[in-house]
Amino acid sequence: MTARIQRLPIGVGRRERLCIYIGENWAAACASAGPLQRVVRMKAVISAASQHHDATDIGPILAEIEAWLRMHHIRATINWFMSIAHVRYLLLPWDDRLASDSFCETLAAAMFAQQFPGDTRNFAAYQLRLGPIAYGQPRMAALVPHAIVSLITVSTRRCHCRIGRIVPMLSVVWNRYVEQFNAETGVLALIEGERLLRVDYDRGRIASLAIEPYSPDRTRAARLDGFRVFPAADTNAPANARLTLPDLAPDDDPRLAYALCGQCR
Repeated sequence: MTARIQRLPIGVGRRERLCIYIGENWAAACASAGPLQRVVRMKAVISAASQHHDATDIGPILAEIEAWLRMHHIRATINWFMSIAHVRYLLLPWDDRLASDSFCETLAAAMFAQQFPGDTRNFAAYQLRLGPIAYGQPRMAALVPHAIVSLITVSTRRCHCRIGRIVPMLSVVWNRYVEQFNAETGVLALIEGERLLRVDYDRGRIASLAIEPYSPDRTRAARLDGFRVFPAADTNAPANARLTLPDLAPDDDPRLAYALCGQCR
């Protein structure tokens, strides 16, 4: 197991909370504790022993996470965050029937078949997570694979921990900075590896979203006026465009931002 760990000399127990982001062949974790305002106790980036290109197989990285939890005697409530590689996003167009879960499921299935024709999983293999509904506005839908939820559940129990939630990373970032998004019109650029999830929003309402290839050179060439960039490690983005985190130190691995973003305060 390869992990870069930054730790204070305080043990982690059942009253602590752990946030773990699962990327492709790696994970970021942070443990926090405190009765009122939570304090970060430990930060780590964990890498899978063998690198592979099947993003749907999280077994190897879960094995490394389990070993890391046992090594540090961690038993906590875990919030799991899923990367772009593991989640499918849809924006359901406005219809007065969007309040019906069954209608949303039917509509999402049709859109999934159209937008993800080459997906190795069919629609039935996903859990449908629906965002809030607002009159006249599209409704966000996220598809999380049942198989991944099952693997995470088994792994968590095997480590004598508990699950807080299993959510897409977009939800984590959105909730962290929601007051900012509610106050402006702009674009969120959520960067995960070689992908960028572009989310256009207007006063807290998502207007469109798309997944695009990402590289620093691409960002350097793009106009970033009105963008909010997460994580803030992309130095090509203007300083006022970066969504910063107080617990991410200058010498931290930038990937820790994915876990720190969701820490409970």
